[in-house]
Amino acid sequence: MTKPNHAAKSAQIAPFWEVLGERPIGFTVLTAAGDEPVGFVGLSVAHVSADPPLLSAALGPGNKAFGPIRRSGAFAVNFLSSRDDAIARTFMKKGASAAERFRPDDWETLATGSPTLSTAAGVFDCVVERVVELDHAKLLVGRVVASRTGKGGAPLVFFRGGLGVMAIQRSKDA
Repeated sequence: MTKPNHAAKSAQIAPFWEVLGERPIGFTVLTAAGDEPVGFVGLSVAHVSADPPLLSAALGPGNKAFGPIRRSGAFAVNFLSSRDDAIARTFMKKGASAAERFRPDDWETLATGSPTLSTAAGVFDCVVERVVELDHAKLLVGRVVASRTGKGGAPLVFFRGGLGVMAIQRSKDA
């Protein structure tokens, strides 16, 4: 049996993130209720199915939000808009406290009690349908039990390690 080559493995990680960085993606924050609210930048969110309405999201090892998500059985997915740049930067800041991230005037709840950002472009409120344990991550599958859209604002996008605003140009043929 051969020992894993950690140097070779690390050398593979940088190009992986570099390629992923070339994909502009809507900036999302996953949140859950706990003793105090918890949340993290969740750029791996994807829809699984519309009928039933299911979403997936990955949590890395040691993500402190997993315990509250598991205990509450719920989480919310918040799609941020250009108005939410400051909140996005707060969530990106390592070590930001719950008080910094969850100012009471910015958040409300829908069906599950998970915090939802009042200015978000869109929100899905989910109950945990399944947790898939992988070697280095946990994959959440959530059933949408409530949702809402925001009141305008361009989507906030994460691209090449930074934040930007996406301009929409619709084709006349669409």
